[in-house]
Amino acid sequence: MEGRRRRLGVSPKLRQRRWTRREIQLVGTLPDREVAARLKRSLSSVANQRFLRKIPYVNPLNRKWTPDEDKLLGTLPDRELAKKLGRSHASIHTRRGQAGVPAVSRNRFWDARHLSLLGKLSDEEVARQTGHSLGAVRARRVKLGRPMPGGKVRFWTAEEDALVGTMPDGELAQKLGRSVRSVAALSSVLGKQYWNPRHLALLGKLSDEEVARQTGRSLRAVKVRRARLRRPVKS
Repeated sequence: MEGRRRRLGVSPKLRQRRWTRREIQLVGTLPDREVAARLKRSLSSVANQRFLRKIPYVNPLNRKWTPDEDKLLGTLPDRELAKKLGRSHASIHTRRGQAGVPAVSRNRFWDARHLSLLGKLSDEEVARQTGHSLGAVRARRVKLGRPMPGGKVRFWTAEEDALVGTMPDGELAQKLGRSVRSVAALSSVLGKQYWNPRHLALLGKLSDEEVARQTGRSLRAVKVRRARLRRPVKS
């Protein structure tokens, strides 16, 4: 049979690579081209899956950035922020570059020169010069007991820290008389981002990957919160 097929010039029928549930869950969360690159599939294959399942096309260029999203630039590594906001890594990188916000690395080392700037320059300027997030700069300055330059430092109290993550950042900022950016930065440092009741209800009912996709959170954040609530893994 094989020899006859070769003599007739007929190509063998290729076995199609089946789509897994995890792959299908990624369709529609990013532009087709980026999904294709991540899954190592053809662009037409991704587009066909999206069309068959009536999943709308994602075009990051048409999705406007909100002020709250802009304030989060530079508070997390680009890939983590992309998962949190439900945007592509490329769109975060481009937006951050346009805003002049330095890249952030969670494990970025503090050298002696960087430490010497704390308390001498504003937190924003230290973040710009060192590449650390604003939250990381503030946390390190407070830990070293150095006051904020140009005014009396307002330290976070234990009571205020306890409120982080119990309500949306905007509401907490208004309640405490602080900026949304400072609240968002501290919630990131403490790992206590707010979960609304609707998102919490999804934990254990949907897979962790699907909860992450629907809520715009990282997969690790979803797993940690589900584990804290002692809810079983949804397969």
